[in-house]
Amino acid sequence: MSELLLDVVLCGAAFLSMEFVAAIAHRHVYHGFGWRFHESHHTPRTGMFEKNDVFPAFFASLAMIVMALSLAVPALRLLLPLSVGVSLYGVVYFTVHDLVIHRRSKLLRP
Repeated sequence: MSELLLDVVLCGAAFLSMEFVAAIAHRHVYHGFGWRFHESHHTPRTGMFEKNDVFPAFFASLAMIVMALSLAVPALRLLLPLSVGVSLYGVVYFTVHDLVIHRRSKLLRP
């Protein structure tokens, strides 16, 4: 398998597996010990941000750190397509879930 094909497969696998990871995290973290942040997502928002926004900020930061490490350390090269897949999932999730479903953007309201 070529290096590019392997990268595409790993990126796609990471993207698809994130739906399961997100569901598990939502149930056990967001509605568990992270409830004091996530609760804001279940109440009307009074401003542009809510406490729940710490979750995507934290996970995006982790993905960026993993990307940087994968570029700096050749032995970790395969983490780059994985972190790109996770990041792409985050972009799609944010666009569909937050901007459209929760109407956080006036431009994307159905």
